[in-house]
Amino acid sequence: MISGWRNLVNALWHRPVATLEKSAKSLRRWFESPLGQILLSQQQPLINSLVEEYSAETQLLVSPSGAALLSRGKEEGGHTSRQELKIQLCPGVRNFKACGDSHYSPLVADLDAIPLLDNSVDFILLHHTLEFSENPHQVLREVARVLSPGGNLVIVGFNRWSLLGLRRWISQLTGVRTPWAHHPLSTGRLIDWMYLMSCEPMSIARGFYGLPIQYRRGMKWFKSVDDYLMRTTAPGGGFYMLHATKLLFGRSQQKRNLNRAADLIRLPVRSPAARVGNRHLYLVKKTLEDKSE
Repeated sequence: MISGWRNLVNALWHRPVATLEKSAKSLRRWFESPLGQILLSQQQPLINSLVEEYSAETQLLVSPSGAALLSRGKEEGGHTSRQELKIQLCPGVRNFKACGDSHYSPLVADLDAIPLLDNSVDFILLHHTLEFSENPHQVLREVARVLSPGGNLVIVGFNRWSLLGLRRWISQLTGVRTPWAHHPLSTGRLIDWMYLMSCEPMSIARGFYGLPIQYRRGMKWFKSVDDYLMRTTAPGGGFYMLHATKLLFGRSQQKRNLNRAADLIRLPVRSPAARVGNRHLYLVKKTLEDKSE
């Protein structure tokens, strides 16, 4: 009886994921809807503040929306202070045309196998990316590998415990369709993954506390409430933005680790060990005759 209820809960809670490679076009159209535009209008100032605060020569964007999320204000004359390389990762060849229309350099690759060198990107923005991945932990590991020491990582995702998350759960009961066919990740789990990947969480911002409806006039009623709750970063927002920095590992830290390894107590081994084959380990015992010789 208990196993039957557990299977029913898992069937309702863990639904199939609409990956970015398959649903990029439909997600792009959803972000152009009134509800998607409200979300982007609240997320854009938060992202711009981090882009302006942390200057980066190489930037990587992964997003199902067509908005220029990493755009910066231009100086007089229409030129930026220095040249920046902005790359947008396109999951799948079918999405290359949509990525080519933007102001970024398109890169066709899988999220869990990014063809970039280690420590080569200074700023990475994962905009509603991890919840649309079948293996978000591997995607985050790959992103941490590409991110340079001291670089900044920004993750924007849907919040499960919100009115938007309730809308997702109700929509999945009737059928799996974009954008509700995703698995949202909690900020607590992301923070744990950050520490495992040598990244330090810096700040968390939240937004969209209104009703998730496709009605502009109705959503304007909650604008004052949204503005107040966003300033207080109250829980229950429809989306969150997590900012983390990759830790630095200099020569002093490596030297300290070597010194600690040298201070370990070395236990004497009675008989030497030899590895035979690839899987088994046998102890080789010396006989008395070998010792006498």
